[in-house]
Amino acid sequence: MTEKKRSALLNFLFPKITLGFCIRLICVAAIAYGFFGYICKPAVVRGASMEPAYHDGVFVFCWTPAFWKRKPTHGDVVMIRYGSDRVMLLKRVLAVEGDVIEFRDGVLYLNNEIAQGPWLNLTPCDWNMEPHTVSAGHIYVIGDNRSMPMDDHIFGEADLSDVVGMPLLQ
Repeated sequence: MTEKKRSALLNFLFPKITLGFCIRLICVAAIAYGFFGYICKPAVVRGASMEPAYHDGVFVFCWTPAFWKRKPTHGDVVMIRYGSDRVMLLKRVLAVEGDVIEFRDGVLYLNNEIAQGPWLNLTPCDWNMEPHTVSAGHIYVIGDNRSMPMDDHIFGEADLSDVVGMPLLQ
């Protein structure tokens, strides 16, 4: 390695602490804090309720601008605030306000018709649930892994104000 390259490498790895360097460092730290704290929140999936789409232990980013100008709709995967800003649920939207949702022997009915979508039959299901009309300002969410017993899932209506965003990569 030439002396010039070695000097450049050392300057890169061990920069001189100047006022300009400190200002740049503070600006980069503030931008990173804002971006990863409010715009693109890192999260880890815990549990099997969204398998096979999202596996237990997978690292995801919650993209908060996803629903700034539109509401979640059928089939969207959303991240919902659950009790606090540090705990979120990862679920799929099956119904929106005014829809009637029902499970009959594992088949999802939406507004008294068999629901359509590639995300509906990812796992076998034998659930039964009475018809439910989704309230105004709410969505109805369930995990993709419906081979699990209903009692093992957290699902149901979620207030639109609790929707934080959606996974960045789907």
